Amino acid sequence: VDATGDILVDSPVEGVLLNARGSLTINGGVIGHGSVHAAGTLQVRFAQGATLQAGALIVVADMAMDSVLQSDQQILIGTGAGARGRLIGGMASAGMLLRVPWLGTPKSALAKITLGANASLDARLADVMHHIDEEKASEANLDKLARQLKSTGDPKHLLQRVNASRQHVVEEWGKSLAEKAEIEKEIAEERKACLEVTVGVEGAVDLRIFHSQARLRREFGAGRFVLDDSDRIVFCRADGGEPETVH
Repeated sequence: VDATGDILVDSPVEGVLLNARGSLTINGGVIGHGSVHAAGTLQVRFAQGATLQAGALIVVADMAMDSVLQSDQQILIGTGAGARGRLIGGMASAGMLLRVPWLGTPKSALAKITLGANASLDARLADVMHHIDEEKASEANLDKLARQLKSTGDPKHLLQRVNASRQHVVEEWGKSLAEKAEIEKEIAEERKACLEVTVGVEGAVDLRIFHSQARLRREFGAGRFVLDDSDRIVFCRADGGEPETVH
């Protein structure tokens, strides 16, 4: 199903493909290799063996198990389950925040978590860089042509048109460079990404925040995993104390 607006599903879904260009709400769960995508907010009760993607926010009321979760901004798990909410195994990727009560179980599969990752921003930057390369090459070619016309003569009076085209390319190049700077500023904000665990970590986790990585292979209590000023991943306990570097 591909909807131009919002989608609301009252029951659990299995093995489905749903795409909403607005928001998507599934009051049941997503199981059996189902794949659901929302350009805005995606809300489900639970996910098992499913793929969930959202442009803004993923909300899982209860638990996500062996699933792939990808949001450009935030993932919130356990919003309707209190301290029972849990992320078990699978992969989760968010631009700024993943919040969950429990992360893993003592016998669960490895969970892979990536924060400070925004696929939309990365795609925009790649597109702008492509335009910059094209504009740079066009400017160089037009500059070369203008110099040739000046040195060999311009009987067809092409120089004015070449100079005008070159000026236009330079202006577009400047716009692209400004857009590149803005996107890079947004990407730099992703250094502030955070994994927040409101109860504790019980299972194995491979954690990546921006460009730094850590392997969590022991239990942690409630707290936040963030980057410090030296780009090291540190654990900040909810009850205070000095940040602890994790590797």
